[in-house]
Amino acid sequence: MSLYGEFIIYGVSTIYLMDDFAFSYQISSTNFEAIAKSLLFRGNILRFKALSAEQIFVRYFDIKKPDNNFPIMGYLIEACTTAKDSLDVYKAEIDGEKVGFANEYGMGLSNFHLGYLYEKYASQLSSQHTQTMHFEEFCGGKTEQDFKILAREHFREAHRNFDEMVHFKGMYLAKEHEANLYDIRNDTMEDYDFMQQRALKMAKLLKRDYFKHV
Repeated sequence: MSLYGEFIIYGVSTIYLMDDFAFSYQISSTNFEAIAKSLLFRGNILRFKALSAEQIFVRYFDIKKPDNNFPIMGYLIEACTTAKDSLDVYKAEIDGEKVGFANEYGMGLSNFHLGYLYEKYASQLSSQHTQTMHFEEFCGGKTEQDFKILAREHFREAHRNFDEMVHFKGMYLAKEHEANLYDIRNDTMEDYDFMQQRALKMAKLLKRDYFKHV
């Protein structure tokens, strides 16, 4: 990454951490190809665009006023599609062609973000309103459960990426979120029983990682 690229990434990350999501979204939506062409820069700037778009959605989405959310939903859709784009860039794939070396850490972050978006906003993404607005992006007809299955797949991929780097924090978080998406509760279970079963499932998921690296 060039010095110009580093300066832009540091700037947009600082603005994002200051909670000025509109400004960080504006910067990360700018075409910097003339001064920063590296895959690392492109992947990072796309990730900040996805993160900023998500936060704008969170800030302005009002569940009590569904009729007012039509333009706001566009930010959630853009967060998903941009996170997908960043994943492709980190894979070093442009229009289906290999153009460099894959970045495992970037792929892990993008896979985790995609999984998080599909997990947290499955109900909004599967709503008829959203499907009508953005039929092409989501192929139409996906249910809430479909998005949760997609989320599980991305968390699994994120774990594999972090595993390649022996990044224990990333591995743990990816497995924790993946475990949340398994349907292990039933109507007769008490909350205590549910937490016990979830803890056992988490232990099983993480046991392989522990013996592999320790």
